[in-house]
Amino acid sequence: MAPPRRNPNPARDRQAGRWFVLAWLACCGCHGPFAGGATEGDVPAAGPADGPPPESVAYVPVENVDWTWEQIADVVDDYFRIERERQVQAVGGVITEGRIDVFPQLGATALEPHRADSVGAYNCWESTLQTIRRRGTFTVVPEGTGWAVRAVIYKDLEDLPRPEHATAGGATFRNDDSLPTRSDNDVSRTQLSNAWIELGRDVAAERQILEEIRARVTGSAGPP
Repeated sequence: MAPPRRNPNPARDRQAGRWFVLAWLACCGCHGPFAGGATEGDVPAAGPADGPPPESVAYVPVENVDWTWEQIADVVDDYFRIERERQVQAVGGVITEGRIDVFPQLGATALEPHRADSVGAYNCWESTLQTIRRRGTFTVVPEGTGWAVRAVIYKDLEDLPRPEHATAGGATFRNDDSLPTRSDNDVSRTQLSNAWIELGRDVAAERQILEEIRARVTGSAGPP
């Protein structure tokens, strides 16, 4: 029986394998359904060491107060479920600020193309591979003949004591998962869990929502 043939050039095969892996990663990152150019949505939010992120504000003209507010609330509702809203109104001759609070929600994954809160390829795959939630507030400040709409959206990463469905140590008695005493805490519908790590502002989502609000209000279809 003839001895098995040895690869005459194993280094060349290893090099070809590396190029194949790099080409596959490039195709997934550049031609995927959520891929795009190098935008702010493809990088993580700035941390404390980078300084506070720039303020996300959009100025929109106001011709009809009720119609303009409905456009703002409708755009926000496309991304989040609204918890409460307070419209801009005149009280005693003073115009008050408007505010929209949204429920915290888990970030859209790569398998949910109908949701748009994960802006950019980085945020999309981050929400797919990790448990990410977003929460935000939108304030509307009257300025001159229009409104200044400010968006603040935060990202949180779930912090579990151990991986889900872990079976190691499941047959032993443990006391590190004892339920904490929360008898003095207020009951909240939006407090899903205490095990969340704040990742900072999601500037990409803020600016995309504000851009849609500006386009909706200043578009060709004006107020009735």
